[in-house]
Amino acid sequence: SSSGLGLGLYIVEQVVKGHGGRIEVSSTAQEGTTVRVTLPRMPME
Repeated sequence: SSSGLGLGLYIVEQVVKGHGGRIEVSSTAQEGTTVRVTLPRMPME
């Protein structure tokens, strides 16, 4: 049995958005779920 608060992806979304990025989640029966996190590149100093 798995237990949790169900806040994981919500927290990830908030952190990613805070850094100017985005998160995409797609799910297909029999194939599973894909989570894609995209963050902007930071300029090199």
